Amino acid sequence: MVIFITSQSAFQEMQETILTLQHPVWCGPDILTLQETNELYKAGVELSVLDDEATTDTQAGIDTALEIIRIHHPEQEIWVQAKK
Repeated sequence: MVIFITSQSAFQEMQETILTLQHPVWCGPDILTLQETNELYKAGVELSVLDDEATTDTQAGIDTALEIIRIHHPEQEIWVQAKK
């Protein structure tokens, strides 16, 4: 499973799972602080931060991000927080 972080609440929801180091994590731009990003890298998390073209504030941006993730992780399930 690949974890796609689209919001701070998604990060909070999945933080424990992320820290197991068993899943690659992709994050939208401007979701995590620099400190959070650095802490994840130091913990050994396989983290990729998307650039501004894959923004998470529009459906088109999310679709672009999912396409990028699928290219890098074909055949893997992608976890995305459900909209509430």
